Amino acid sequence: MSRIAGLFGGSARSTSAPTHNREGYPAWSRPLAEQYLQALLTNTLGQTFYASQRELVAEAGALHDAMLAEDPEFVSRALVYARTRGYMRSQPLYGLAKLAGLPPAGTLFESAFGEVVRTPGDLMDFATLVRALRGSEGGRRIKRVAGRWLSERLTEYWVLKYGAERRAGYALADLVRLYHPHRGARLPLYDHLLGKKTDLAALPQHRAFSRLAAAESDAERAHAITEGRLPHEVVTPFARRSPKVWSALAAEMPALALLRHLATLERHGVIEAVRPIVERKLGDARALAGAKILPFRFLQAADKVRMPWLKDVLRGAVELSLGSVPRVRGRTAVMVDRSGSMSGTHVQTAALFGLCLLRQARLDGRFLLFDDRLEEPAVSLKDSLLTQAQAITARGGTDTALPLRTLLEERDWVDNVILITDEQQNTGSPFLDVLDAYRRKVNAEVKVFVLVVAPYRGALLPPDPLTWYLYGWSEQALDFIALASEGWGGMVEHIGRRPH
Repeated sequence: MSRIAGLFGGSARSTSAPTHNREGYPAWSRPLAEQYLQALLTNTLGQTFYASQRELVAEAGALHDAMLAEDPEFVSRALVYARTRGYMRSQPLYGLAKLAGLPPAGTLFESAFGEVVRTPGDLMDFATLVRALRGSEGGRRIKRVAGRWLSERLTEYWVLKYGAERRAGYALADLVRLYHPHRGARLPLYDHLLGKKTDLAALPQHRAFSRLAAAESDAERAHAITEGRLPHEVVTPFARRSPKVWSALAAEMPALALLRHLATLERHGVIEAVRPIVERKLGDARALAGAKILPFRFLQAADKVRMPWLKDVLRGAVELSLGSVPRVRGRTAVMVDRSGSMSGTHVQTAALFGLCLLRQARLDGRFLLFDDRLEEPAVSLKDSLLTQAQAITARGGTDTALPLRTLLEERDWVDNVILITDEQQNTGSPFLDVLDAYRRKVNAEVKVFVLVVAPYRGALLPPDPLTWYLYGWSEQALDFIALASEGWGGMVEHIGRRPH
């Protein structure tokens, strides 16, 4: 028997695949609940490499409807999970608007609402979605739940931040008129929003904003910002190029907002003035953990800033933000898809995940990059994760099985395979066939984790007790891999057990 026949002989299960991916390769359908999670955790309703925005919205709508028909309680839990743990926004709001259309029996909509709608901006978009789906603003239940949300949560800070904003026809004042929140102690806020005469003594931030608008010097502006703790969204138009004003503004910014504004601060020539603030906020591991800043945010910022010290701060921040990554049990091969469809931040974010996992394992494993060629860059324990990830770019076609085929040919034993991909294979042997051969020839118990970073339907593998599918960018994906390597269940089972 030839070496090739020995390695790849046997049944090719891929021939039994019931469907194909967008490139015509064999594919399987994951269970409906997993498809639903994939949509919630990867689909921002924007255009992707292989699908238009219209296609993705239509597919998402059909998934929401199918999952609601099968298990509305799981929908409720999944929406909360996607919003609060996966840090997604558009799809959870879309699903909440769909959930609101169920018959009013039960409390699923009510219990999910306050976890999915986190800000007035969310509420504006929810109202837009309800109107688009129903042709109206919704019935009594929606108005009661949304009105209670406004009564309990609206703050002066939010009125300042969102008061002048309008989304698809809705402003915050429109929502107050629409949902009729109980006025109570917030009466001055509602009066101010609705244009009624209000005593600003009862609204200290609005009083500070009035002083900011009337200020004639940078010192007065900085004092108004600091005293009123004014939101950066309403202050930036007054900052101009003043180091004093920007310093006051940066001191009040949350870590994520500061990260997003680094390039602006640099462009205005005031970054040196706020350097101590930047270094303190982005060098605080506890604050970064609390802010839930995902790695791709640092990648985006690093691509836009130019000053060496600022790039060093970002490199350090990535190390701090990934410092609590769990250890995966066993020897692990991390396989990162670098094909053309993974362009943009996808490939570098995928690389960050993989590098972090391998570093945590003290390099006990393999780090393999693939498109239609294979590369195994040397991974350093000492070099910056950000620097190593930034060196990786997208290119070429997609031979998803190539890195596993290499392990098979080398008879390299690993306990875990972590594949980070959009699953759009378009060349080479089907992944399933190579996996079958690896399990026959090398390790029959190898665990496979497929981290899917795109909303395309059609999976590389059929359901398998040694295969786990995970979706989207969050530290939760790393937690799941670590737990499953110990014999723990998958995302659907976890979310199904989660209380609201």
